[in-house]
Amino acid sequence: MTRAKVVMYTTSWCPYCSRARQLLEDKGVEFEEIDVEAVPGAREEMMSRGAGHTVPQIFVGETHVGGCDDLHDLDARGDLDKLLQTGATMTNEAVGIAPTPEATNGPVLALQSVYLKDCSYEAPNGPRVDGNWNPQINLDLHTAAATLAADVREIVLTVTVSAKQNEATIFLVEVKQAGIFVMRNLSEEDIKRAVGSVCPGVLFPYARAAVSHLVTQGGFPQFLLPPVNFDALYAQNQNRPPEQTN
Repeated sequence: MTRAKVVMYTTSWCPYCSRARQLLEDKGVEFEEIDVEAVPGAREEMMSRGAGHTVPQIFVGETHVGGCDDLHDLDARGDLDKLLQTGATMTNEAVGIAPTPEATNGPVLALQSVYLKDCSYEAPNGPRVDGNWNPQINLDLHTAAATLAADVREIVLTVTVSAKQNEATIFLVEVKQAGIFVMRNLSEEDIKRAVGSVCPGVLFPYARAAVSHLVTQGGFPQFLLPPVNFDALYAQNQNRPPEQTN
């Protein structure tokens, strides 16, 4: 029986890719290996298929197996051989794999990965503060979106925090927290809401933790930003009248 085509997205240095490669070779499975760092557009292609941002990402026929651990778990249950024989004719559920976003026709908004893209910290006088610790905190939020591939967007939430006391700047922190999101079968309005509300809400706790860590590492007392209601901010921006131009 002809086996299903196996495609594995990798990098040359990834140890998990080596483990997955070794398992397939030990089973005598022929596979196509695509290095996402060497082949232009390969990472975008991988993510557009509903896979994550990390490697390896393994496909058997049209079924997204997942990463190295997923491949080994599938083999340990005896389901990898079944999938190799049936390929696209076997559903994800039949082999114990959760359906990928592309397997549904309904609207999909799925987080693929989260990462810190940039950060900066300034404290002109270090942790020395005149008088009691009672700073005035200013918080500024900005969200930007970039299309990486079909249905795949990078959302970057920029969080800028400044602290002043007696008109003197105590510290200034800026964090750019990013995430890769799959957005499929969404209306234009749903995409706007996802970019303006849902995705920033997912990213904010990570940015909040990064800000807290930087301030604490700077020698200041423990600092934690209050929660932000991004739904309310989005609604406020939507209800704001357009600016008049002369």
